[in-house]
Amino acid sequence: MSKNNLNYSWANQIVSVLIKIGIDDFCICPGARNTPLVYEIVAQKKLKAISVHDERNAGYFALGIAKFSNKPVSVVTTSGTAVANLLPAVIESYYSMTPLILLTADRPSELIGTGSNQTINQDGIFSSFLRYETNLGTPSTNNIKKIIKSIQAGILNATYPIPGPVHFNIPLLEPKGYNQSSYIKINYQIEPIKYDAIEYNGTLKIGERPIIVVGPLKQTNLQKHIIKLANATGALVFADPLSNITAQPKDKHIISSYEYLISYIDISPSCIIRFGTKPISKTLNNWLDKNLELVYSINSHDRFNDDVKNIIVCDPISFCDKVSSIYNTSDKPWSSSIPKLQSCLNKKLYTHDKSSMHQFVLSTIDSLESNGMLFLGNSTIVRDFARMGSCKIHNYNVIGNRGASGVDGILSTALGAASKNKGNNVLIIGDMSFLYDLNALQVTKECNINLVVVVMNNFGGQIFERLDISEIDSTVFNRFWKTEHQQEFKDIAKFHNVGYCSLNDFSRYKEKLSHSMQSGGIHIMEIKMDMNKIDSHTKKIEKEIDKLF
Repeated sequence: MSKNNLNYSWANQIVSVLIKIGIDDFCICPGARNTPLVYEIVAQKKLKAISVHDERNAGYFALGIAKFSNKPVSVVTTSGTAVANLLPAVIESYYSMTPLILLTADRPSELIGTGSNQTINQDGIFSSFLRYETNLGTPSTNNIKKIIKSIQAGILNATYPIPGPVHFNIPLLEPKGYNQSSYIKINYQIEPIKYDAIEYNGTLKIGERPIIVVGPLKQTNLQKHIIKLANATGALVFADPLSNITAQPKDKHIISSYEYLISYIDISPSCIIRFGTKPISKTLNNWLDKNLELVYSINSHDRFNDDVKNIIVCDPISFCDKVSSIYNTSDKPWSSSIPKLQSCLNKKLYTHDKSSMHQFVLSTIDSLESNGMLFLGNSTIVRDFARMGSCKIHNYNVIGNRGASGVDGILSTALGAASKNKGNNVLIIGDMSFLYDLNALQVTKECNINLVVVVMNNFGGQIFERLDISEIDSTVFNRFWKTEHQQEFKDIAKFHNVGYCSLNDFSRYKEKLSHSMQSGGIHIMEIKMDMNKIDSHTKKIEKEIDKLF
């Protein structure tokens, strides 16, 4: 067999193993050295392959697919700095525990350090942020067993026990002509990957005043079992905006305004049961720290990036069902006063005012149906939803990039997630975060995606206004921290041939959001924020809340 056909045969075996394991989503970045891999992927008509020319965008786009589907997704690059551009998405994948498969073409090892074009040391480039990494070696006719073993080990580590990114570095010979007739066909069987759930057999005493805190949590069946646990035990549920907890209109267990409540009243729980990662709310995290002896994190894996003192390692659904079975289902929370306060807070918070950030948050939450997806950007966006939000009443998927909480890659990740959902999809994003990731919109030429991108335009990094540094000379602050701008988002929409509308306040937001969702495709909705009016209204609301306590 010629060296070149060995190249393609080698790539064919790698792709075949991935297919047999169940990997079917591939985000492909163009290049020369990865040609054999790309050819073998696109030749498989049953695979879902998408072309994303910017590797940084591709990494986040693949991450979005994985976050929405809860399945590993592959991203394929050529060699050199193309590989390095995946690092931001790899970090988010690692800390958000999202499975991501990196297939990076490389030069043969003998070329590294020789000055050969587009050749760097790619082995270990992501080492600090991986669950598994291996070099599959240069193409060979007799290493199929090694490929099977390495890829199986990688996919297992990408999905269990702590999901995350894995890296297959693949040295390939220089691609030339192609002749499939000389492939070596190897028959082999792959044993299915098995995951062993740990049943809960403990005896945790939760007492008479339990509280359940649900942080960011992927949408699965677990949420239903958490509600079942709350109903059985009478527990109050503090639900993070990324918890994917869905509340029925008459459900009094769900407390969404926990930031206000724990700031004003003394809640003395007998036990705090925590699901998901750490909550977004700084106020809630401080409260958890004050009660650290009472907090039990229920996880299917050992400690990861979390300083909680008590961890119970078991299948969370098993935990919910076992504890629920001990109690008689009552449907009544242990406290009647806290749900009443929540009801009073709702009346104060959600007033119809064109400058009401609270009403904007509620309108967003209420506008999506059960087959929808809401993606919350970082910085002030997700914090506002944590403080001002109500629990969703429809079972749509809420996603965010809260692994490393960067403002980069948000648009790409949301587009990836939306590409897998035919329902209504909404992204709430800040103006600076949107501008970081404009290249992501190039993917609109590649596939049909329904996504309303709500850009909260406050003409710079508004979150820095909340810091003490904002008190320095305004010219210096606006230039180096707030980074003020006068970008025309209408021109951006026109350049990318996507829909656009603009609002100066929230008075018609719900109406415009509904219209944009019904129109399909990608729409940019720019809301030009008058922060003086919004902050003034927020302060007025919070003065009214003071009177409740």
